[in-house]
Amino acid sequence: ADIRSLGIHLSSLDRLVYSNIPLAEDKLFYALSSAQRRMYFLYQFDPLSLAYNMPEVIRLSGALDKARLVRSFEALLLRHDLLRTIFVESEGEVYQQVVTDRDFVLEEYSVSENTTTKDLITSFIRPFDLSSGPLLRVGMITEDDDDYLLLIDMHHIVSDGVSHGILVGDFISLYEGDDLTPLSLQYRDYSEWQQSDGYQSGLALQREYWLGEYSEELSLLELPTDYRRPEIKSHHGNTVSFGLNSSISSSLRELGEREGATLFMTMLSIFNILLSKLGNQEDVVIGTPVAGRSHADLEGIVGMFVNTLALRNYPKGDISFKAFLENVKETSLGGFSNQDYQYEDLVDELDIVRDTSRNPLFDVMFSYQNF
Repeated sequence: ADIRSLGIHLSSLDRLVYSNIPLAEDKLFYALSSAQRRMYFLYQFDPLSLAYNMPEVIRLSGALDKARLVRSFEALLLRHDLLRTIFVESEGEVYQQVVTDRDFVLEEYSVSENTTTKDLITSFIRPFDLSSGPLLRVGMITEDDDDYLLLIDMHHIVSDGVSHGILVGDFISLYEGDDLTPLSLQYRDYSEWQQSDGYQSGLALQREYWLGEYSEELSLLELPTDYRRPEIKSHHGNTVSFGLNSSISSSLRELGEREGATLFMTMLSIFNILLSKLGNQEDVVIGTPVAGRSHADLEGIVGMFVNTLALRNYPKGDISFKAFLENVKETSLGGFSNQDYQYEDLVDELDIVRDTSRNPLFDVMFSYQNF
């Protein structure tokens, strides 16, 4: 409603939101979604990488009904087909296949004099084989009679942040013996629908928008770094964290409110300017993730839906911050109202020469989830 009030054109998005997602016909192989194709492409670069593992450790205290826990996970796998899915290649194409004859296995560990809890957790988090699965791995460390650690690891190709919340809610309900409403769709229905001619034709206006954003030649962001960029991008690195005090946070919110901008837009504007100064350029592309669940039918469905928006802005030195914030606001609204057009499709359309040392369109991500 807020976007509509600003006059953003949403005709193609409306069609995607309000048309029903049909059930896919039963078959051996199903199409990959665009997000899954991205994950599979990255997986092929380094099958032994842990970069796209989604591990979690949960402490359980008190009496534990292990049999009920196992039954709950078995029911969870039956409820969500994607948790029993593998990825296979056939005649040069990659497909997903739902496995029906595999039992759930709980990996059990115990702390000993020679093995610490940290050692066990480290050994539990290991690479996934997408061609054989399973892509959901569950373990349990017994530390004491009534003290356990539940270990869960999934590959990003079958889950995302929203899916995590869905799975936690479903598991709690199943463990407590509650009945869950049957799902009307599975992820394979979505992936087949997304690759259909009807869906793709509905993206025509969104495709036009993004190609317009990248009609001019792109300049890569070159930041001053301590070391040379490696020939093949790795995920080795570190994290530096810092916080803003309440006074600065309040001032930033007030600044955005005066200009009709959200905190995300205000912070993105500042971040653009910082990167512009560091890279000495006035054409900056920053990636930001979106949940990718614009269709109401996708509520309660587990899967990889996340898309990435490559937001392009021009922090030119001859305009005021107020004017630039207005530009970023328009770019952000335009990007989010055209978020169903997949990042991978944009990269393919632009026919960018792939460079294994960097992302095709941007080198910096900015997540709105923290604001």
